[in-house]
Amino acid sequence: MEGAEPELEVAAAETPAEDPAVADVDDAANAVNDEATEQAADAAPEDAPATEASPDDEPAPAPQEEEEEDRPPEPAEGPDEPAGPAPEPPRAPDAGPRVDYGVGDRVMALANFDGGYHAATVVERQRVDRDRDKSSADGDSPDASGGGGGGGPGGSHAPGTPVRYYVHFERFPKRCDQWVTPERVRPWTASDGDFDTAGDGADDPDVGSGLAPDVVEKRPSRAGGLEADRKLTRTRKRRMNEMNHVERAPEDMAPLERLIEEEHEQKTRVKNVEMIEMGRYEIDCWYYSPYPDDFVQNGKLFVCERCLKYMKRKKTLVRHREKGCAMAHPPGDEIYRHPPAVDPGTGAETRPRLSMYEVDGGKAGVYCQNLCLLSKLFLDHKTLYYDVEPFLFYVLCEVDAKGHHVVGYFSKEKYTRESYNLACILTLPPYQRKGYGKFLIQFSYELSKREGQAGTPERPLSDLGQVSYRRYWSRAILEVIWEHRGKISVADISKETAIALDDIVSTLQSHGLVKYYRGNYMVSASSPRHLEEIVVAWCPWVLRDGGKGKGARGDGEARGGDGGLAVDPEYLYWSPDPDRLPIHASRRARQAATGSPVGW
Repeated sequence: MEGAEPELEVAAAETPAEDPAVADVDDAANAVNDEATEQAADAAPEDAPATEASPDDEPAPAPQEEEEEDRPPEPAEGPDEPAGPAPEPPRAPDAGPRVDYGVGDRVMALANFDGGYHAATVVERQRVDRDRDKSSADGDSPDASGGGGGGGPGGSHAPGTPVRYYVHFERFPKRCDQWVTPERVRPWTASDGDFDTAGDGADDPDVGSGLAPDVVEKRPSRAGGLEADRKLTRTRKRRMNEMNHVERAPEDMAPLERLIEEEHEQKTRVKNVEMIEMGRYEIDCWYYSPYPDDFVQNGKLFVCERCLKYMKRKKTLVRHREKGCAMAHPPGDEIYRHPPAVDPGTGAETRPRLSMYEVDGGKAGVYCQNLCLLSKLFLDHKTLYYDVEPFLFYVLCEVDAKGHHVVGYFSKEKYTRESYNLACILTLPPYQRKGYGKFLIQFSYELSKREGQAGTPERPLSDLGQVSYRRYWSRAILEVIWEHRGKISVADISKETAIALDDIVSTLQSHGLVKYYRGNYMVSASSPRHLEEIVVAWCPWVLRDGGKGKGARGDGEARGGDGGLAVDPEYLYWSPDPDRLPIHASRRARQAATGSPVGW
């Protein structure tokens, strides 16, 4: 200890203040200098309050001091202390004060869907439970694989995170809402621009806001150019809002409808399930679903893709699989079986076999309830969860060597007087953008053709549902019009396509192909060139085979337009139940229904 005394005197001479906290800061600041670091290591036992009473103890351990030097930066990134009135841990000299946000604050948040900062509003503020972080590490809650709740170091379940925020991104649909940690949020300032256009979301095509009052429409001319810009009238703006699935603002709704919408928004503003594991996919959820609270505490659900039972732990799902699920396919009648698509060159399957099952909600109530709860995770305005007895569910599956995999479904009422052929429709996110949504819509109209009546979906449609239906209506109607070279009435189009008259008229109005004459709507194109331009834009495949539309409406594979996926009536083995036919169903449909049943 004799050799240490002169060094202590030098340290005292260089450090005018004897305050322990100031000494610690100075030692950390001079850590770059080797000589100062050695002095601080020897002086630490006397400067620290815990060793002040025994200065002649063991020499100052260098590793201990290195840990002390590494500790101050850690609280600046993410404090590990529990929430409470305790003072904040020491910060680095250049670290600014942490900003805590409340509900309704405007921030710039880092989004998971594109990795950029966007203007957002704090919807909910929540303390993260320590036990939840522990269960996350054990695999009972969402892992760090990105997605709805966020993954990785900045995800919503990062260990040691005491607070997280549920934010809604402006100019983005509600399904993009997510939980973020303080490291992924910064204050919104005027330098970020206007709050409703800050970030990259202002130019995103998938926005949910309405059109501005001074929106200008550019229409393609017959010569292929653009006509002069024209400001939208009130009627044209309403029509474009309908075509572009723009939702109405609450102030534009009726009082009762506005009250219902506000109650719905209050109840479902925060999604309770962030991710589900189903089959070979982990799927990020979009909306709130009324699953039991005991099952959604960890934010992740495990769903059996056969029986659709939901579990809150992975080991429960594994045990369920090992024992063998009681269901090999949806509990209903297989009414459609499409063979797999094969590449003629290589002979390999390009698409697995497709099967459609008709499931009666009165006979398989538990399965249909689980299906409704699952679909609510991806549908915002769905109200049917448990009262499934009055409905039929048509479940589409891909079939391969491993079994049946649910792709999507649609439901419809057993008894209806409004000619509704569809009540709810969903394609699971892993199977979207593959033509399955159009396939389900087309299948519902094939059933309407067998029933001998025109059908229409129940309203309101979701934003994605409106886009899918508008695309299907346009293509199906334009195919018929092109086949008849425009010389066909609206009623005849309805008979060939089973699309309701109102839907046909609204679709033709959006394309400028209808006129009202003496109380009737008539198909009217300004010129054959005008009709051809619209057909080329929406369904160019109808121009094949000499422009007669055989490729569009003949073979089931060729007429799909989107990857060649379309319903082939030859594989549909189904006849309507005469007891469930509407009163105004045609006599021909009733005769077909009461005849011999169609079998395999």
